[in-house]
Amino acid sequence: MVWKGKKRWTLIVAWFLLLAIVWVIGTHPALMMPYLSKLASNHFLRGSGSNLTVQNWSGSLLGDLQLHGVNLELQLENDASVYMTVDTLSLQYGFLDLVKQPVRFSGVHANGVDLFASRGTQVVSSNQTLRVNPFRMPKMSIGHATVENMNISLSDHDGKIIQ
Repeated sequence: MVWKGKKRWTLIVAWFLLLAIVWVIGTHPALMMPYLSKLASNHFLRGSGSNLTVQNWSGSLLGDLQLHGVNLELQLENDASVYMTVDTLSLQYGFLDLVKQPVRFSGVHANGVDLFASRGTQVVSSNQTLRVNPFRMPKMSIGHATVENMNISLSDHDGKIIQ
């Protein structure tokens, strides 16, 4: 088969555009973070009414990864909620550890953590059902974890800050 004229140039332009898109995404990972955050949120927090967002990342997806600007909002039973922001979350793992059950991290380091937890106000009787499924933590194994610069705020059912 001989590639002549327009077919050849169309194929060359298509390959060039594909390589340009891959290069832009590879050099600017923040462009894909909203989509990857949504994917992770749907996978880990499905059906719970909770949300996970990440502003940026650095490192390698095959090993050590640093997530920047992590926000996690958990909706719990009886309208209780937890909102957490982390400036930098560093994860150490081997790529094969991510596909095993449970997921294994050799190390987790969080820096600049702000945690706000609110006690729920809604009383649910045994014959009522919750509007969201409560959050269930995915199974994982963590070798060691460290947290630096953490602030915790707790509020009661009236919204008054306890601590």
